Amino acid sequence: DYGKQPNLIDSYESQTTIPQKVAMSSSNMYCKFKTATICNSRVYVGNIEQNGITYPDRMTKSPINKFGILPSSSFIDVAINDGDEIVHLESFKDSLIQFKKLKVFIINVSEGYEYLEETLDNVGINHSSQVCKTPKGIAWITDGGCFIWDGKELKNLIAKKMSVDKFTDAPCKWSINVDDIPQIGYLKDGWRRR
Repeated sequence: DYGKQPNLIDSYESQTTIPQKVAMSSSNMYCKFKTATICNSRVYVGNIEQNGITYPDRMTKSPINKFGILPSSSFIDVAINDGDEIVHLESFKDSLIQFKKLKVFIINVSEGYEYLEETLDNVGINHSSQVCKTPKGIAWITDGGCFIWDGKELKNLIAKKMSVDKFTDAPCKWSINVDDIPQIGYLKDGWRRR
């Protein structure tokens, strides 16, 4: 009779992808976080606190389709101890984009595991309002420019159109007050303010 005999074949880990030792403590199954995104049926969270310890440059991921479970065993460290913290996470196609204050990391998640695909230097952000998702890619603005990553390459949307520097021959110039945080947004075509 089914149910009278214990299951000796399947383990807790084979059924849940979470080691039983981790699942024994409920505090190992959740964390506080500052940013999150969903990619490939998983939630990825960044800049976390777990078991009373803060990890500003760590991400954790959920098991597939179990968005409320963030086990301590599923952490991802891309670049640790670099003095920088994760500010924002975004996803586009099969990529996870990790924004720090100085750098942006493109992480490929298409194979069922994560690997660093590209590091973009000197294009980091200070606030989540500096990033938006569009149908053509992830766009963001910094005091050094306005960028879009289209899934293949990084493009500077204001290169040779606007200049941050006073002494260039670009048709327009811009400056951002260091006390202000630039913001970017996306409006779908056809949307009109009433």
